[in-house]
Amino acid sequence: MKTITEVFDKEGIKAEHTPPYSPEFNGDVEQRLTILLRRALASTVNAGLNQEPRQLLWAEAVSYNNFTENITISARKDKPPATFFNSDETKWIPYLQPFGRVGIVTTKKSFKAKFKEN
Repeated sequence: MKTITEVFDKEGIKAEHTPPYSPEFNGDVEQRLTILLRRALASTVNAGLNQEPRQLLWAEAVSYNNFTENITISARKDKPPATFFNSDETKWIPYLQPFGRVGIVTTKKSFKAKFKEN
């Protein structure tokens, strides 16, 4: 049976051991989460949302900011992070909209049948 360190070495994963229940030692992860939460707060403030809608939509704001970060190029990398997993992720870039933009959803009351039964 392989140990976890052998698997990490084989896959090229760098393991950083930290004491349990001490988030201050999880520097990279904690910093990433803090930046993501601050961007989400900035998005909701920029959208002009009051406190109540902000509390209801904070998860959507985090998801939106995480998604846009994963499909855009950063100063550190020449490709978006999403392309490492799925090359089609960049197809969404032309359709990006600002967070909080008001949209109108319409529903059709009747649909035309493509095939009619006899």
